[in-house]
Amino acid sequence: MLDVSHNKLRQINASSFPRNIETILMNNNQIEEIAPETFTGKESIVKVVLYGNRLRRIEMAALALTPWPDTRVLPEFYLGDNLIHCDCTMEWLQRINELAYLRQYPQVKDLDSVHCSMEHGRGEQKRPLMTMRASEFLCRYEGHCFATCHCCDFDACDCKMTCPDRCRCYHDTAWESNIVDCGSAGLSLVPAKIPMDATDIYLDGNNLGALGSHVFIGKKKLKSLYLNGSRIESLNNKTFAGIPALEVLHLEQNGLEQLSGAEFEQLRELKELYLHRNSLATIGNRSFYYQKSLEVLTIADNKLTGLKPWELFPLPSGGSEGAYRSVSLEGNGLECSCELMPKLLDWLERMFRSNGTAAGASEESSDSSEVASWGEFRCAGGKPLPDVMKECEGQRPAVVPVATATVQRTIINDDFIDYLPLLIAVLAGLVLTIMLVALVVLFRQDVCLWAHARYGVRLCKDPLSALERCEDSEKLYDGYLVYSAADADLVTSQIGQELEHHGYGMCLHYRDVHGGAGFLGDTMQSAADASRKLVLFVSVKFLQLEWSQPEFRAALQAVL
Repeated sequence: MLDVSHNKLRQINASSFPRNIETILMNNNQIEEIAPETFTGKESIVKVVLYGNRLRRIEMAALALTPWPDTRVLPEFYLGDNLIHCDCTMEWLQRINELAYLRQYPQVKDLDSVHCSMEHGRGEQKRPLMTMRASEFLCRYEGHCFATCHCCDFDACDCKMTCPDRCRCYHDTAWESNIVDCGSAGLSLVPAKIPMDATDIYLDGNNLGALGSHVFIGKKKLKSLYLNGSRIESLNNKTFAGIPALEVLHLEQNGLEQLSGAEFEQLRELKELYLHRNSLATIGNRSFYYQKSLEVLTIADNKLTGLKPWELFPLPSGGSEGAYRSVSLEGNGLECSCELMPKLLDWLERMFRSNGTAAGASEESSDSSEVASWGEFRCAGGKPLPDVMKECEGQRPAVVPVATATVQRTIINDDFIDYLPLLIAVLAGLVLTIMLVALVVLFRQDVCLWAHARYGVRLCKDPLSALERCEDSEKLYDGYLVYSAADADLVTSQIGQELEHHGYGMCLHYRDVHGGAGFLGDTMQSAADASRKLVLFVSVKFLQLEWSQPEFRAALQAVL
């Protein structure tokens, strides 16, 4: 046994102990480094105490043992009360006791008392090791390109990770977490080269102003987006297009004044939306219609008046529990007219009392305590909700129950019997009409095709929705025509000229689309986005030349 505790040791290595040592007590020193293979060859070792030191990083090889016989119990190590810097190289420490089957590593008995300092400077900076997720063991990077990526030498490369200027980027061991932190960086625009595989993007504390369309397009793995406190004044209907997996969106503490209703339409998987402390005066009724998974929503401390939460945040009609886990409305003016008061109180009761997010009274409590429980809410005129509730109670008329037993008898006379056949005929005709309409609706596509083919009558309207028609009207071109370079003369002089003569604005691939081979996918995508329709001129030359090129085929498939 060797007891060197309560000293000032700073590092240890293989030569620090004899080979036949069994127990080593090194607690309460200043040890910062354990050299690799320090305990290799110590075949008699039973216990090593290292708690209360200054260990920040430990290599896995530093705790390695000579292969241990199955007949012997693995040695016990104690590492508690050390603040380990848990970057992506330290994930193994959390799982070291699961490696007992290898018989080459000790059992760390006090992992529950080991704490971590975080590589990423957001959130809680000191965490218990055993509460960490694998995705939270992060390392910083400036640039990275996967071995399977074939475009690392080009700037326009989706699988190439380059950290934008004035930003800090982090990844975990498996690159399942890819955090881009551009917070408080003095940015006035969203960086153009944010890695496509980013899972968390921090843009808070900047000066972004009005956000345009598609500023985050292509970030298909993005889960959390922080835009809070960035002086954002307005959102485009397509600002969040192209990030379908987003779950958490922070927009609080900005200068937003209105939501038209389509800003979040693309975010179908959104679970948390933070909009408090803006200047919102109007919110469209369909602003949160598509967010079926939304659990947390904050719109507190805005400038909303006449707010009808039962319309903006409808709850399921069947059960008592609300669809939301948390909704904050404080600091806005609710619609508290006496006619609508029952709807408001029903919504508040189901939303807050059932979820336990507001102070509620028990069944045995008095009416006055129930009224006081809604004191945090204000009505459109600035009055507290409990005061308006009392005024409405005073205006309610007394209801006198009236019970009159009335029995009515209907006598069918001969005149009515004379009209019976006509009534049966009308009902039969009505039933047949309903069946005919149902058949037409059911097979409407076939009926439309038959009418158009036989009589030239178009019964069915263009299936584009009103929103899609509005979007199409803003497109630069009516069609984007893709063809082979060998057919350029034919397409340009005849087909394209004929279409343009009839008033169609056409984007011809080899005439109007410019860009090198490395940017083919981006240029084709931009041309397709600017056009209402995509037109393919398929010829033998097209199949032999363009379609045989992997880059061209991949770009066209991405557009389709």
